[in-house]
Amino acid sequence: MSTALASLLCSRLCHDLVSPVGALGNGLELLDDDDLSGQGDIVSLIKESAAKTSNLLQFYRFAFGAAAGMGAFIDPRDAETVASALFAESAISLTWTAEAVLISKDAVKLALNMLLVASETIIRSGELKIDLRSNADRLEVLVEAFGERLIFKPETETVLRAGMPSQGLSPKLAPAALAFEIAKTLETEIMIHTAVPGRIALAIAIPGGVQR
Repeated sequence: MSTALASLLCSRLCHDLVSPVGALGNGLELLDDDDLSGQGDIVSLIKESAAKTSNLLQFYRFAFGAAAGMGAFIDPRDAETVASALFAESAISLTWTAEAVLISKDAVKLALNMLLVASETIIRSGELKIDLRSNADRLEVLVEAFGERLIFKPETETVLRAGMPSQGLSPKLAPAALAFEIAKTLETEIMIHTAVPGRIALAIAIPGGVQR
């Protein structure tokens, strides 16, 4: 991974954490006030913000990091847990389907970044589906986004197909750039399907991505 991409991923992580961490701080400040009438609501705000912060960190640990302490192959249910938690309180529903096989750590990172990219095409509300299945020694991943209003930005497609440009890439596009880099390392490529209205699909076949 290049230094530029690592910097963008850090920027993306910090950007997404600013809101829930800020809400945590605000809640703690409010608890210092003498007026105790709204303490119940404040505690609820703190709990909600703490949960959101934890969910983001757990997801990004898998999607961006090395998931230290785990082997080269991971139970997909661990990835399902962090993905489900990330979208649990959002207007996006997630359906996760996976076979009972171990999946390579890089394949998990790739699938989660594809999921993140797909989720960001959904405006307001919609549905995400991810299917991970083995075909001989290959892992086939299909991520689908459904919604009344989907926006798949041209720059996102460009990064998924060609990688990070020499300049001008925003932190918002960092997951797409990382997905491209992982796919390139695994000697495969992400296929993009946008022909069906109300559906955007990302698909990939990963050689050696499963362990039985």
